[in-house]
Amino acid sequence: MLETVTSVAGGNDQLEAVCGRRLAVAEPQVEALPPRLVDDERARTSDVVPGKKSLCSFGRLVRSPAIWAFVLVHLLALKGVVEIGSNVPGRVLLLGLVTYLVRMLGITIGYHRYFSHRSFKTSRVFQFALAWIGASSCQKGVLWWASWHRHHHQHADSEEDAHSPVQLGFWWSHLGWFLLSDDHSDVLVTLVPDLLQYPELVWLEKWHLLPGTLLAVVCYFGLGGYKAFVYGFLVSTVMLWHATFTINSLSHIYGSRRFVCEFHGDCNARNNIWLALITLGEGWHNNHHSFMGSARQGFYWYEFDPSYWFIRFLALMGIVRKIREPPMEQLERKRLPATCRKLNVCSCAARRLCTEASRQPKSVNEGRSPALESTENDALVQALHVLRAASEWKPPVAPGLSQIVGISWSEQTP
Repeated sequence: MLETVTSVAGGNDQLEAVCGRRLAVAEPQVEALPPRLVDDERARTSDVVPGKKSLCSFGRLVRSPAIWAFVLVHLLALKGVVEIGSNVPGRVLLLGLVTYLVRMLGITIGYHRYFSHRSFKTSRVFQFALAWIGASSCQKGVLWWASWHRHHHQHADSEEDAHSPVQLGFWWSHLGWFLLSDDHSDVLVTLVPDLLQYPELVWLEKWHLLPGTLLAVVCYFGLGGYKAFVYGFLVSTVMLWHATFTINSLSHIYGSRRFVCEFHGDCNARNNIWLALITLGEGWHNNHHSFMGSARQGFYWYEFDPSYWFIRFLALMGIVRKIREPPMEQLERKRLPATCRKLNVCSCAARRLCTEASRQPKSVNEGRSPALESTENDALVQALHVLRAASEWKPPVAPGLSQIVGISWSEQTP
């Protein structure tokens, strides 16, 4: 990344003068929590920790209920599929599809777009319903999920990110960070004060396994016995897990960039249509990291985003309101031109360059052919123009809580 910008700008000396190190990470500006929430035993506390591969001891891993449960669900799903074979009733396959889609919406609309980013408003009753459906996916409680997702946006793909595939590799970002480490098991209460004020969400955090357990019981005893349990719960849960995990791992490695990411030049978020298909619109990850508070992640008609379509349907039914989307002028201001996308100019150095006056000493270009110098200068100027506009809109510093949630432009009512 840095080498690409260096070759275009024309030398290491200038870049080192402009960006000799990573941007300083500021502490999140969060209002003090009421003492009753800080001391409440129902919500465990934890400091924000660096994103490092801090493995548990072998003995701790062997005794971990989470690891045994994770492995057991995979083994039981595989065993069930082998035993049932091709003799699967159509209604059982339909049940598996429905439980996958509904719980995926609980993650995409509930855990992610509503609780993590507050991209729309709704009633307290429907808020709890979203938290319940999300918890039935067996991805821990809503407070844990939202707090670590906000932490991710605060430190996206930097050394502090808990699950960056760029920094820590694919498998760690896919499942190792929450399965093999104790550092990420607690709720970061300083990042979810807005959610901790609801006692029902704190209660559900404590009993986050209840919704998934009830779903398994209903599938077995009420919807078709063993086959319904295998496909309606086990298989759909495994598929749901790994589809969701790909957004942490694959969507930061494979795909295309269209916009400058908010706050972090190191952010490597990508748009990937294949991931959008299996996650109901979450695969437009570069779009999301560029406008994190938006309820819409597929910004154009050809970008598959049924989670947003369903939010709009809920608005027509009067269930949700004040859906937030970025104005079109903001989309254009942050768009990376084709030359910038090709050069991959989206690093700390480029961000720092775009906040400077782009001072280019004449000595940098000495000894270069006029044609090459003109081509590279045009590409750099075009890239810096877009990056400068983005920096003027939101400074490239570690965001505070309101910015992590995504409150950075006016709410758009439906």
